[in-house]
Amino acid sequence: MLLTPIFTNIFTKLTGQDPHDFRFKQGNVPLSQLHEVVFGFALYLTVVFSIQHIMKKHNPIRLKWLNFLHNCILCVGSAILVTLFMEIIIPMIYHHGFYYSICNPAARDPASGIEILYYINYLFKWYEFMDTVYLALKKKKLQFLHVYHHAFTMILCYVELDGGAASSWFVICLNIFIHVIMYYYYARTSIIKKPVWWKQYLTTFQIVQFVLDLFVINFASYNYFVNKYNINLPVYGQCYSKNNRTALVSWFLISSYLVLFIDFFIKTYKIKGKKAAAAKKAN
Repeated sequence: MLLTPIFTNIFTKLTGQDPHDFRFKQGNVPLSQLHEVVFGFALYLTVVFSIQHIMKKHNPIRLKWLNFLHNCILCVGSAILVTLFMEIIIPMIYHHGFYYSICNPAARDPASGIEILYYINYLFKWYEFMDTVYLALKKKKLQFLHVYHHAFTMILCYVELDGGAASSWFVICLNIFIHVIMYYYYARTSIIKKPVWWKQYLTTFQIVQFVLDLFVINFASYNYFVNKYNINLPVYGQCYSKNNRTALVSWFLISSYLVLFIDFFIKTYKIKGKKAAAAKKAN
């Protein structure tokens, strides 16, 4: 382990608490209650659309270096966070197997230090709301996919945190890994306007991410529900979650993301690509 001892030392000095002792309960830490999540969701939408309306009468605000710093924070922060997750998950898979890591309740044992990482990831989603604020201040178009994804991912991460499903790490770690690449891209393009050749592949990676997410979610949810309700169907084993909500919300939101990102990919890279090729041929 490389980062875990450093993180433990810094966290303990800052908070006076060992991260391995952290326990998430509604009301015991900031932004941990459902009404706070609903308020944050509503506030996010209100603020970004209010800014968009106000900016109609003003020139775009230049935020080049502030935006660069914001994206660097999220790129580096995501890299650190996914590394901390992997320093827990990889030994777990090595010693017990992948099935254990997505189904056994021990995979969510707070004493491993994983609970605080889920909470930090959830807090990241609040900070990521600033992505949309910067777009609105720069008078960039607020695409439905962007706003929907940011608003509901905060809710998804809260549900994953509160629900305690063993498989949550898979969805979250894939998302964080993609964010390392994505925020590097945003940081780079905020100061260097030249496009990168791999931009299209970033969207492809996100689509693959959601397909893999759904495979794990469906496997874990199927085993969870069949065991919980004693349904007479074959099962591979028993997968742990505190409640039904985690499986249902995760499945719905990840499925909706998959549909929206495929639609975005087709419209952005396929249809526009064909139009550009046709225009070039005509000239």
